[in-house]
Amino acid sequence: MTAKKRVERIVESLRNGAEVIKIVGDRRGRAYVKTSLSMDEARQIVEDTFRDVEEGEVVKISIDRGVFIDMGSETVEITGGAIYEYYDYPTTSHLYLRLLRLRYLGREWTAVYIDWDADSPWWSD
Repeated sequence: MTAKKRVERIVESLRNGAEVIKIVGDRRGRAYVKTSLSMDEARQIVEDTFRDVEEGEVVKISIDRGVFIDMGSETVEITGGAIYEYYDYPTTSHLYLRLLRLRYLGREWTAVYIDWDADSPWWSD
């Protein structure tokens, strides 16, 4: 399954709990989903999407905490999350996904940031 198809599958699975969905691009693009789902619920959707990889590679990195620094000031706190990279060998496509639990001004939410490239430079000469 191409990187773009996996993005579409993830976004569609998150749609019911989504507050904001933004998708830009076709062969190269990005998506953002702000959802009311818990981190565990969103993580399950993402991991289910990467469970059937036969001709590719998935890299998973856990995030303990972090912060957004906007114009020199700490703003949004990252309270947990994960980063996933997916490489589809047959189509030479690549997907980079950040799944984050965020806190700002007393509000908390789960966000999914996805970038994909149907012509990834990983396979160029």
